[in-house]
Amino acid sequence: TLGARPGWRRGVLVARALPPPSAKMASGYIRYLFQKQPLSVLVGSTALLSTGGYLLKLSQARVNMRAHKIATEAGIERAEERAREAEEHVRAHHTAVRSADEMVKLGTSLLDKGLEDKVALSRGGPAQLAKLERELKAAKQAVDAAHKAALEPAH
Repeated sequence: TLGARPGWRRGVLVARALPPPSAKMASGYIRYLFQKQPLSVLVGSTALLSTGGYLLKLSQARVNMRAHKIATEAGIERAEERAREAEEHVRAHHTAVRSADEMVKLGTSLLDKGLEDKVALSRGGPAQLAKLERELKAAKQAVDAAHKAALEPAH
């Protein structure tokens, strides 16, 4: 009878039913089955069905990997864009700090020169000089406070 043949069980070919380890081997195995067996036998073949199922699983896994790769690349692009924007904000802040620092230095030098000129022209003596020194000290403290405020991080 048909069931007595080796590799057959109730008229169905069951030999080599395990899925092959790669798509190339799976497609080669399907070609082998079609060459060795008649089509009527292959329709009910467990080996053919398991190999076809394996190919479907393999193609689904490739689709999933591609989708994951696309999503990962999009996430990396968004992160890089956020990093570029943050760098631009930092550059703008540093530029503002530098310009404030330059203005403070310019103001200090002008203030020093103006007070020195006042002292040279003044005839009020030591009292006038002490008053101008106090003004100079207060102006320098104001300049230092402005400089510290410019160095604080932007919020």
